[in-house]
Amino acid sequence: MLRSVFTKTIWDRRRSIMWWVIGTLAMTAWLLAFFPVIRDSEEMRAFVEDFPPELLTLVGIDPAVYQTGFGYLQAQLYSFIGPIIIIAFTIGIGAAATAREEENGTADLLLSTPVRRRWVVTDVGEAMVVLTGIILAAMAAVLVIANPLLDLKLSIVGIVGINMGLLLLGLFFGAFAMLVGAWSGKRALAAGAAAALAIVAFFWNGLAPLINGLESTDVLSPFNWYLRDDPLLDGPTPWFLLLAAGFIIFVAAAAHAFSRRQIGVDPPFLGVRVPTRPSAVASRIRSPSLLSNIYSKSIWDRRATIWVWIGGLLALTTITIAFYPTIRGGTAGAEDAMQALIDSVPREMLAMFGITDPSALFTGAGFISSRVYSSIGIVIVLALAISMGAGATAREETKGTADLLLATPVTRGSVVMQKFGSMATLLAVVVTALLITVAIGDTAVDLGLTAHGLVAANLGLGLLALLFGSLAMLIGAWTGKAGAAIGSAAAAAILSFFVNGLGSAVDWLSPFRPFSPFFWYQGDAVPLNRAITPWLLVLTVVSLALALGAAGLFRRRHIGT
Repeated sequence: MLRSVFTKTIWDRRRSIMWWVIGTLAMTAWLLAFFPVIRDSEEMRAFVEDFPPELLTLVGIDPAVYQTGFGYLQAQLYSFIGPIIIIAFTIGIGAAATAREEENGTADLLLSTPVRRRWVVTDVGEAMVVLTGIILAAMAAVLVIANPLLDLKLSIVGIVGINMGLLLLGLFFGAFAMLVGAWSGKRALAAGAAAALAIVAFFWNGLAPLINGLESTDVLSPFNWYLRDDPLLDGPTPWFLLLAAGFIIFVAAAAHAFSRRQIGVDPPFLGVRVPTRPSAVASRIRSPSLLSNIYSKSIWDRRATIWVWIGGLLALTTITIAFYPTIRGGTAGAEDAMQALIDSVPREMLAMFGITDPSALFTGAGFISSRVYSSIGIVIVLALAISMGAGATAREETKGTADLLLATPVTRGSVVMQKFGSMATLLAVVVTALLITVAIGDTAVDLGLTAHGLVAANLGLGLLALLFGSLAMLIGAWTGKAGAAIGSAAAAAILSFFVNGLGSAVDWLSPFRPFSPFFWYQGDAVPLNRAITPWLLVLTVVSLALALGAAGLFRRRHIGT
């Protein structure tokens, strides 16, 4: 398995790919579990018909076919959740293809072997195809099994077609990340640039048809090439050739850029090479304030990527706020149709997604919370926190820089606590940006929020994320493995989420709810309606305890064992 860059890339990701597959299978199964309710609901039909078609188009819903297997899966799985998963995976591989070797200081060692630079890039590109194909093969297998059981009425050629398109969409953005990484040697810049391109392409595809003068420009978006001509119905389309061509061009350009790159030297910008060594003036200005300690350096290292996370979260929040006037009754019959729809859905299913009080969905606080503070938004913030916690000490070991870090006159405990402080600071920036966005939305569309509810929801969200980030830090300090830390913390978050949600509807789970951090954060109230309670202090204390535990474990850890 270690005879080529291709096989080594697959070998290095043998454990993480298992978690990606398991998560994808679980996510697909949960979405399919809702389909019978959606398909047989007259209330859902009325609800969709009462929505403005422009808003439905923005989120990929075709009201004419939404209650069919094709319409439901295209809207819920293949227009939003599936692309997020696959693009995140491929960008991670592409950004690390060559940039990680430079950051880890192992690029010279790799390039001293009889392997051409171009082969390094193309081998990683081939591995990206195989690994992404494994995830999508698992997703397709679930659909093939569920097709006759749930009467989805899908064809095999359609299932193959849509997953082939999603594969090519992910490869397109993953190869772009590879190109930026090969040119710059910076993994964070590569991941941030590719994620920003994906976000712009997604919203361009949804918004362009709604803007006068731009109606036909959505054809410029890779998301349009991916979904155009209904591949879930008719199989692969000629538009896939554009995605494939983009992947090939980006990989070829990355191979060329890496073959000409001077390792360890910043690339030229607009024909001018920027010196790697800062000027004396710059050193006097920046070094003391930004790189004088581990806390500030940890913030500095994420100065670019943090804006991508914030941008994605705020985009989700803005779209959700824009939908609320329709829910509130801006369209005749929408509220009645939604009430009937909610009544038809089993309470246990709603609880799975943190909706423990269905009637609250009709309020601004309940509607925004259901999307931002109890489901998708919370996933974004938790993912950020867990990645920071897992990388706090474990990534230093993986990169081989832990010995260098610990040779400085800083105690191991101080290293951990400063990393904890930087994680808390970055999360505070994220939730503050979210608070400001929701406050502006409240003013714009009259969500009916209160100041104390707004503060409590965002403070609670930040503390909840800090807790699971601290748990990832603890596991990383104990094992020295970032993958194990991410997987364990994510599994704990998923388990506690369902314990709190299902515990409100399933009697035998109810006694376990007070042990769930999600109960401390939300309990039985909508987050935006909840006041600051002593449970938030519990979140704070547990987070600090986990960080102190991580510091203790890291003090006793033998690096590299």
